[in-house]
This record gives sequence, structure tokens and C-alpha cells, in this order.
Amino acid sequence: MKAKIVELLTNNPGLKGKEIARKLSLEKKSVNSYLYHDKSGTFIERKNEWFLANIGAVLRFEKSGWLTTCDFEALLKEGSDVWSDSIETVRFEFYNCSILLGAISRLLSLVNQLASIGKHVTLDFTGCTKSFSYLCRIGLFETFHESVTVLPQIKDSSSYYGGNNKVMEFVLIPAETQQTNLPVKLKNSFIELAGEQHSNAAFGFIAEFINNIIEHSQSPNPGVAALQVYNKSKNRTKVQTVFSDSGKGIIGTLRPVLAERYPQLHNKYPPSKENSDIHLLNEILQSGGVSGANDSNYLGRGLGLKLSAKQAAKFDATICVRQERFELTLKYVDGKLNESSYSADLIKIFGTHICFDFYLR
Repeated sequence: MKAKIVELLTNNPGLKGKEIARKLSLEKKSVNSYLYHDKSGTFIERKNEWFLANIGAVLRFEKSGWLTTCDFEALLKEGSDVWSDSIETVRFEFYNCSILLGAISRLLSLVNQLASIGKHVTLDFTGCTKSFSYLCRIGLFETFHESVTVLPQIKDSSSYYGGNNKVMEFVLIPAETQQTNLPVKLKNSFIELAGEQHSNAAFGFIAEFINNIIEHSQSPNPGVAALQVYNKSKNRTKVQTVFSDSGKGIIGTLRPVLAERYPQLHNKYPPSKENSDIHLLNEILQSGGVSGANDSNYLGRGLGLKLSAKQAAKFDATICVRQERFELTLKYVDGKLNESSYSADLIKIFGTHICFDFYLR
């Protein structure tokens, strides 16, 4: 009963007991008794109307134009600590912005992680109707935790699914998945856009990162993958592909075995050294040969990240890999690494979140 009342009062503060009972199809007597005898301090009464004592965290995302991953991270840091034990409800509000795929995937992972630990999460798109319609069409809201409240009412856009190769709907990769045809679907979307010339290279890194989600996420929360084609500019077409899971992350699976398997790397990047994990990930992406897999044959593994980056570089790609508290960005030009940068002290989001931006002529 508590969860239902909290959710109702989050969106409709100031209701009388009988109104709460009516909206939730409960007996008025049991609702009033519960509210008056609740000792948690969650509810307060003012003039016979009920409110949440602490509405929790409200995070507002407002920007003219595209909301990028950088915008999302910056606005997230400006808000309350959504992971605090004292915060039971979290509300995300969006205004006047179009949301890029990379930011969407991070929002999805964060919301599902918060909901999975019992927080009451609301997504409010009433001030962002254009993006809301798009997100309905690509099936985003079907991938959120069942307890998440979405405003306004979700539109049924299932008839659009799979009808446009320039949009790959968000596809769940459940934790128990053994195999999936998702790489083939993404490859077909890529061929529709760019032809056969680079399709095998594209298939290689797509399959690798989806397999990483299947094999290494170690999380009950499903992973996701999606692809989006954006408008041409300067005779180039931008393709963004995202892969996200809510597991331990690349560094999280590697750190426990690093000293035993790769003592040189452990000594070079000790956990106590500032930004050590960032520099370790940078070397892994560029050199490969390192694996945190729970596998006796690990010596024959660990090249996937390097090979994936090498293949993606053929497209003049920007590769962003987000871990629990930081992200690393690699930019390739003409098949070579041109620039690397990182952001530290980000708000916690478990798992690995990879975003590729490709520029095709």
C-alpha cells in the first residue's frame, strides 16, 4: 500500500484520505488507518490533506536543441544525490529538448537501477512532447522497470517497430541470454544506410560489444542496444550506436584479478593512484590482451575491445565508454587515434555504457 500511495502523492499532492482510497480502489477506512499510524515519517497531513514529507529528488533537464551525454551528465551532477538512502522518490522532468541516443541509454540504465533498489521513479515528459512521441515510437518505455511512472500516458506505437532501418528500437538483452540475432539486425540497418562496403567491420564491433553484455555484465538487469541515424551535415551522415549494461563494468570485473593475471598493469595503475582506472581502461582499449572473464582460458581472450576500437576507427569514429564514475572518449580520424579525453567524478551509474558516433561520407 505504501508504494502505491507514495506514487500517487508524488504526482497528485494534497489529496484527502477518501480521494486516495478512490483513486487506488482501496477501502477508505484502511487507507486512513494506515496513514495515521504510519511511523516512517513519509506522510504529513495539512488541513485533512496528505502530502509526502520529503518529495525526494527532482532533476530538471531543459535545453534548446539536442540533449547530449555531456549535457545529461552535467545536469545530473547539479541535482540531488539520487542514491542517498534518505531519498525515496526521484522525479526526472524534461523540457523543450531532443534527446540523443547516448543520453537516452544512460537515463534508461540509471532509472532501472534506482527502481530495482526500491526507489519510486517518475519520468515527466509533459514539457517535452516532441521527444516523448519519438521515445514512444522507438519502444523506449517498454524497457523501463515496471514500477516506473511515465507522464503523460504512453502511446502505443508498436506498429512502427522494425519499419525504419534508420532507427533500431531499444532491444533488451536479458541477463540469461545465450545468443541473439541483434547484431544481424544492426548490421542490416547499417547496410541500408551505408551499403556493403563497411558492413563486415560494423558487424565485428557490434557483435563484440553485444557479446560482452551477454558474457560479462553479471547483473539481473537486462542490457540494451540501439542504433539511430541523424541528419547529414557537411556531406557526412552521423550514425550513433549504443550498448549498455548494468553490471560490474569493464574495470569492475578486471580489478579483482589484475594483480594476479597482469601484475605489470597492476603496478603501473594501482587503485590508490588518482584516475588510475581511467588510464587503465585507455590502455586496454588501445592495446588489448586483457580480460577479467571468469574463464580458465582467459589468456586467449581480451582482444575484443581493442579489435572493436580498431574496426570502428575505419569510420572516423568517436568512442565513449562510461564506467561507474567516469567516462573515456577516443576520437579517430583516418583510421588513427587523434584525441583522447576523460571526465571523472560522475554520478554513479553501474555497468558499461558504450556510445559510438560514426561519420560516413
